[in-house]
Amino acid sequence: MLLVLVLVLVLVLVSIIIGLVMLLADFSVDDPLRRVACMAVLSATLLFLTSASKLRPVGAIIAMIIGFGLDELGLVPGGEIATRALLYAWLMVPARGGSLPARSTTGRRRAAAQRCTPAFSRWRAG
Repeated sequence: MLLVLVLVLVLVLVSIIIGLVMLLADFSVDDPLRRVACMAVLSATLLFLTSASKLRPVGAIIAMIIGFGLDELGLVPGGEIATRALLYAWLMVPARGGSLPARSTTGRRRAAAQRCTPAFSRWRAG
């Protein structure tokens, strides 16, 4: 149940980030000066929120992702390609999240490795 809650929260966070990138891109995609100004203001705001709130673990990462997204959107030749790229980035989150329950067997792998370690030690010594 906790894993589903984490996946939903990550999806909401990514949706907010991509929505913010789309809004800022609509405003600043044609003018490089506006695009850099948006990146600077948003990065400064998020870095301030990082130091002033409980956003500390993810604030700087979000600022970097949004800045990188705006920078890359300036290099795209057409608006349709940029929109498709943002939508595919948004779709990668639930696709990756769907494989997390299958990968949550690390505890079983660790237990198996601990059972095999003494046998491996005897094999190397002998």
